[in-house]
This record gives sequence, C-alpha cells and structure tokens, in this order.
Amino acid sequence: MPLTVKDKLARYRKPDTRKLMDVERSGVRVVQANSVAIDTISPTQFRTYLTNAEAGDIAAQAELFEKMEERDIVLDSHLRTRRRGVLACEWEIQPGEDSAQAVRIADEAQGMFDAIPGLDVALEHSLSAVGMGFAVLEILWDMSARQWQVVGLDDIPQRWFTVNEDGDELRIRDNTQYGAEMPSLNFCEFRSRARSGFLARTALLRSCVRPYIIRQYGWRDWVRLNELVGTPTRIGRLREGVGLDEDEAQELYRAVQAIGHDFAAVLRAGNDIEFVSPSGVSVHSDMYAELIKLARLEMTLGILGQTLTSGGEEGGSYALGEVHEHVRWDLVDSDAAGVSGAWDREILQPWCALNHGPDAPAPQMVIHCQQPEDQRAIAESIARALNDIGLPISTDWVYERLHIPKPGDADPVLVRMPEAAGAEAANETSSNGVGTVVANQVEGPASDRDSFAIPPQEAMDWWAEKRVVTADEAEGLSPAMRQRAFWITGVDDPDLLLSVGRLVGMGLASGWTQARFREAVRELGVVPKPDEAPGPNQIPAGQANLVFRQNTFAALAAGRYIQMARSADTRPGWQYLTAGDEAVRPAHRALDKVIKPLADPFWDKHYPPWEWACRCTVVSLSLDEMEAEGLAYADDAELAARWESAQHTTFPAEFEERFQEITPLYRERARRGEKLQLPPSNPKWEFSRRDAFFLEAEGGAPITDRAQTEWAALVERPAIGTVEKETAE
Repeated sequence: MPLTVKDKLARYRKPDTRKLMDVERSGVRVVQANSVAIDTISPTQFRTYLTNAEAGDIAAQAELFEKMEERDIVLDSHLRTRRRGVLACEWEIQPGEDSAQAVRIADEAQGMFDAIPGLDVALEHSLSAVGMGFAVLEILWDMSARQWQVVGLDDIPQRWFTVNEDGDELRIRDNTQYGAEMPSLNFCEFRSRARSGFLARTALLRSCVRPYIIRQYGWRDWVRLNELVGTPTRIGRLREGVGLDEDEAQELYRAVQAIGHDFAAVLRAGNDIEFVSPSGVSVHSDMYAELIKLARLEMTLGILGQTLTSGGEEGGSYALGEVHEHVRWDLVDSDAAGVSGAWDREILQPWCALNHGPDAPAPQMVIHCQQPEDQRAIAESIARALNDIGLPISTDWVYERLHIPKPGDADPVLVRMPEAAGAEAANETSSNGVGTVVANQVEGPASDRDSFAIPPQEAMDWWAEKRVVTADEAEGLSPAMRQRAFWITGVDDPDLLLSVGRLVGMGLASGWTQARFREAVRELGVVPKPDEAPGPNQIPAGQANLVFRQNTFAALAAGRYIQMARSADTRPGWQYLTAGDEAVRPAHRALDKVIKPLADPFWDKHYPPWEWACRCTVVSLSLDEMEAEGLAYADDAELAARWESAQHTTFPAEFEERFQEITPLYRERARRGEKLQLPPSNPKWEFSRRDAFFLEAEGGAPITDRAQTEWAALVERPAIGTVEKETAE
C-alpha cells in the first residue's frame, strides 16, 4: 500500500535536496547496459528473462522491453500513440476544495509547475509505465527561498530498479540482493497494471513478446528468402575434356561463386556460366508477409485496444495528432487518471504538506480528456428530435454541444433559405450560390465574412480534379501535391480507387455521414462484412472513416481558399478566427483575429485545418472594413504577444485583455532587435496552399518548380471527375 503524506513525513521528515540518482555516485547503476543482446536472443532466452523477472530480476526484463521498443518501429509507434493520447490533452492544477486557501495553494502549485523545465518530457516518461508496468521520476527539491519547491523531475530508467522480497516494493539497485530503499519524498512512482499480480507480471509489454518474436523472425526469414530467390542460380559448364578434379574446374567454380557478389568473372575459352531464374516462390513470400501482418495486428490490439491504424501504414492522408481516433477511449481516460493521481500523491500532496501543513487542502492535477464527438451525428439527432418528435430543446445546450459560439444581439447570423425561394433567389442573395443567406446583414453585398455554406461548388470542382494514384506513388509526392492526389493504402486496383473517390465526392455533395459512406464502400466490396477480416484491396471500417473524413475536410478547406483567393484584389485581408470557446488550444487561440494577406507565408503553416480536430476558419476583409474597425496586418511583435497571452489564459476575454496589455512591451522588444517567440506550427501540415488549392479548369497551376514538375506528371493519371448528388429513391 502506498504511504500517506503523514506517513512519509513521519518516516523521512523532509526531502533530500541532493540528486540521489546521480550516475557518478550510483555504482552499478549505469545508463548503458549490455546484458540483453536482442539481435541474437532466442525465444528460449526471452522466456528466461520473463521467468527471472517473476523471481525478482526485473532489470533485465526492463532492458529487454527498452530494446524491443527501440528495434520494432510498429511497437514504438503504437506505444507513442498510446502515450500521446494523454499528452494531447490539456491539463491544469485545480484547488483541492472550494476555499480561498485552496485556490491560493493551487495558484502557487501552477506557478511552480510552469517553471519546471522539461515538464512534458517528465510526463511522457511517467506514461512509459503503460508498457513497462511502472515508471519513476526523481523529484529535485530546492529550499533556497525558505520554501520547499520542486525544481526538476528527472526520468530514471526502469532497469535501475529491483523489487523487495515481497515482489512488489520497488527499490534502487545496488550490490545487495534486494537493493536500497527508495525515499518516497524524493521519487514519483506511477504504476500501470495491464493485469493483476506481482509488479513483474503487470507490464503490458509482456503480452507483446510473442508478436515481437514472430515479427523479428518473420522479417529475418523473409529477407533471407528474398536474398535466396532474388539471385539467379549459376551453373558452370566446363569445356569438353576437362575433368572435375583439375585446376581449371576449380577456377570455374570460384568464378561462379564470385559472380554472385562481384558481378564479374574470367573464364577460359569454351567454359560457360548459365543463369537460372527462380520461380514458384510467391506462396512462401506471402506466407511470411501474412505472418508478420497477423503479429502486428495482435500487437496493435494489445496496446491500443483496437485494430485501427495508428500511422501511415493504412488509410488516407492524416496527421499524427489524430491519436484519439486510434486508442480506445477508455484506455486514454484510464492512463490520464492514473498518471495524474500518481503526481497528486507523490508530488503535490507532499509539497503542500511541507509548505502549508499536513491538513492543508492539497491541489490536484486534472487532465482534461474530452472524447471527440461526431458533430454531424449530434446535429442530425437534434434535427430528428425537433422535427420528428417536436421535442423542445434548449438553444444554449445546442450551442454548447456543437461548439458554436452563441451570437450577440448585434452579430450578423446565417439563417436557412426558405425552400420557396428556389435556387435562383438563393444565387441572388448569397455570395456563393448555395442557398445560404445572411440575417442582420449590414447594407451592401453579402461578404465572405458572414456568408458561406458547405460545401461550396469550388470544393466539388477541386475534388473532381484529384488524380488517382497508388499509395507507393503518393509516397514520393510533395505534401502539396499529395493534396491533389487520391489514394488508399491497401487498395491498389485503379478502378476501385476511382470508384471510392467518386463515392467520397457524392458523400461530400450529399452531406453523408461516415456510416453512410462505410455502407457505400462496403457495397462496393472495399470494406469487408463486419465479421470478416480485410482481404486484398479491402480496408477496415475504421480506415474507411478516415478516408472519408480527411478527404472531405481537405476539399472544404480548398473550396474556401479558392473562393477567397478570387476576391483577393477587393478583399485582401484574410482573418483567422477560432471557435471562440475554452476548448481552443493555445497555439490556435494565439492566432484568433490575426490578419495576413493571401501571399503571406503565414498561411502555408496556419491555414486551417492545420492540426487534427482544428475548428478554426478564415474570412476575408476589404480595406474599407479593416479601416472602419481599426484593423491592421499582424507583425511578429503582435504574434509573439498573442502567443505569450495564449499560454497563460483560457477564456477569450482573459486572452484579449492580456494581449492588449503586453503588446507594447513586445513592440519595444522588436524595436531593440530581440528574438521573439512566435506561435508554433505543425510541420506535418506545412505546404504551399497556392500549390495545392487551385482549379485547373480556371487556368490555375502550382507556383513552385517542384510542384509544377509533379503536377505535369500527375495530370496524366485518371481524374475523379464531376460527381452528382445522391438522388432520393
């Protein structure tokens, strides 16, 4: 049982301010260990390491797990995805109770945590317990300001620990059988139990040993098979009259051997070498490939709790930030609750007791894991409840669930076009001709700021120009040209790819849900029946969701960009807008209301969506509107002030107040030539939007040399073509 704070203070009285795990003083504990030679280890030795761990030798097992993660890219990717399921969440320090004292203590703790260097690295190390079973941080204390402060959290390798004779208490490895006691005030221990039992048996990676072995041996044998069958058999033919025991026969044999490596040989006249190509080996090659695939699926299921893809192995183009789509949600929630509870128990509670007394309300670390919601499904449910049942619904609740900011009394709003008006009237009152009109609109023509609908025709036209390629061909394209291509990893049949591309277009035009798209591609044979595994040219249902969602998002972003680019001469100011609520991430909040012109490189990094689940948008402004509202293009000083404000505020009003207050300070720093910290971008989403978002039918083309070269080759591939809306039966 973990010690309570009072027990810890009674036993240790105060923390040690020295670095206890200093390598120079740690004797046998070294950073590098070579006891596990994983390249030559046999399955029997794997079993020995696991059995010895159950007997108390957990160091070798920990090192084995480290090297498994290091050598297997799939295992490493899945574990990082599992950890980032928590790291992607926002966290904060909250008061332990509703009192002024608790709020003050929580503010102190938040300030202390903000000053700890490498806090995200420490949190990620704590989450390594998911695979290893446990993780330990050394807490570095400081008392120089007459108050106990945590000034650092050092990650300690799991191989530096052993267990007591009870098989459960962690201790520091030394020259004794059960190691040295681990002072609990100086260490933060987090345990993640994949199963019950002693500490050595709780590690999730124990379940991954078998698929790891299969994958490693499968790869090794597959490579050997390819080496064997990839080189033609060489047959040397001696000239007539030469015996096999003569020197000339030996010379010919050495020449036959050497030609497999040196690709050169010298023969006497009359001698000959025949090359025989192998045949009938595809069955053996497919067997190894299938074995490796099954082991990967087993590993994926064990770590992520489901067999959706976790990277670029299968599925369309998407970013790593989509971790919550690939980790079963209850695992993310459990990991977050476990690590925050450990930090509460091992760091915040002792810190509070040392500075404010053992009975003071200790603050808590809260990790906000907000499960992603299908906004379209929610909207459809609201519409059915309202129209079919007549159920009264609170508008405040609808705004909250759909993450839409509630408009003020003077704000222009969008309203549904009455059906009687018809398409002709819609085109006269809407800037995009798709039936959306503006209520409370200021006098004058409808503007991009207030009037836009989904999907614009430009999105459909852009989608029609997409070219169908294979996954291997897409891999060699630049990020911008990948936006112009359509492919699906796992589907190589060009006719099927073209058919799926047209279904995406029909779904985009008809407002399909992901479920409707899955049904359509299942009818096409691309998605197997629910109780069947995917076969050749088939993908899992979860991958189909990704294909539909990511490609429709890309089309909508392109359509919006093309619309605004057309009117850039009269509406040159492009303004970035967030969803305006507390869920907006700091890097996005920093850009709220930023204005930049179309040609600014800013949009190559920040044109939304530029991260997973980005809800931001861009509107265009005329110079008259900018002048009337006192707006101007943002410079680096403004961006730096916004980023500093976004990191320390949550609510829009707080952000705006702080930003206005510190902007003059950043302008002065810029004047002095100081380097300013600008809002971060996502490298995986950086590409020239002008290379990617154009309409060939209107004479558009890429602007960079590489994209122009790639597009010239890409246009030779089949285009998806114009797709009509689904017709009602």
